Amino acid sequence: MTTIAHPTNASSDEHLAFAHATALARRAGARLVSVHAGDDPSFAARMPDAGALLSRWGDDGGLTYERLVADCCLEDTSDAVLDALRGLAPDLIVAATHDRGPIARILHESYAEGIANNLRVPSLLLRTDVKGFVDEASGSIDLRRVLVPIGDAEEAAQAVERAAWILDMAGVEQAEIHLLRVGAPTEWPETPERPGWTWIRRTVDAPLEAALAKEAEGVSLVVMATRGHDSVGDVIAGSHTERVLRSSRCPVLSVPVA
Repeated sequence: MTTIAHPTNASSDEHLAFAHATALARRAGARLVSVHAGDDPSFAARMPDAGALLSRWGDDGGLTYERLVADCCLEDTSDAVLDALRGLAPDLIVAATHDRGPIARILHESYAEGIANNLRVPSLLLRTDVKGFVDEASGSIDLRRVLVPIGDAEEAAQAVERAAWILDMAGVEQAEIHLLRVGAPTEWPETPERPGWTWIRRTVDAPLEAALAKEAEGVSLVVMATRGHDSVGDVIAGSHTERVLRSSRCPVLSVPVA
């Protein structure tokens, strides 16, 4: 069974990320696990409740939902969550993230970005101020337009594979998947065919972030392959994926490449 993990600190602005995790788990028949680290005995009662959310959506189906409070024997609760997630070995992580200034990024990466950079697991990252592709009132999923930036051949192949994977997970029957090649002469990757899916290929000559900021208008999801922080510049400004996440008005699926 597919496992979707939702790391949480039970803050009030995480509701959108939890709605996405729950909607995807419901559609895919997946196991959903909310993960938190802390020693507050009252926290378990404040963790998100998938049953209540499904009931609000008019669905009392049998979603497998678990709450995991990690043993917080480490000083940094983020490390405790990372250890818990490694033990859980999820197929997908869904997490909320906040935009922060460059000094904060140097001193300490965000909770969600830290998870995405330290675990080799696809991570759906949602800024707390974006709309997302799940309707919180009904649980319906709108993934009719997806943008996939194309880098080198390995990145391109894995990004396309995971774009198709999450569309299949969400049960999307009609979709436009836009492959955007930015300047580089990389060959177009092979694309899986599904009835109702259209793959659109386009090349632009512009800096990556600027091109994506323009092309991401009206897009439900950006799927980006990433190698994490592999330079000093990445640590200061963030990886390409993190920079796109901060400027995009939609969720970003971060796809780790070895």
